[in-house]
Amino acid sequence: MLAKISVLVYLLAGIMFFTNGQMALFWLSVALLLITAGLSLAMSCISGSTQLKKYQEPAVDESKLQYSPLWMVLVTSAGVIASFVLLAVGILGKM
Repeated sequence: MLAKISVLVYLLAGIMFFTNGQMALFWLSVALLLITAGLSLAMSCISGSTQLKKYQEPAVDESKLQYSPLWMVLVTSAGVIASFVLLAVGILGKM
């Protein structure tokens, strides 16, 4: 859920950078938005398929279920942090 909030934060930061003419930071926020949103969507699909397997087959072996890889979780968490940092930079740049 936090990754979906960070997409909105990236959009706000991108709008601030675009209106200030800081195009390098604007394109950075766009690239990070796409990466974070894509990985968040992939993690949601993996989680949904895992929960569906548990629902359809109650006696399924836990070791055979597919979970999100650690690198996906770490990159998405770093993306969430970066979104708030970019928003802070955008707000401080307006002052």
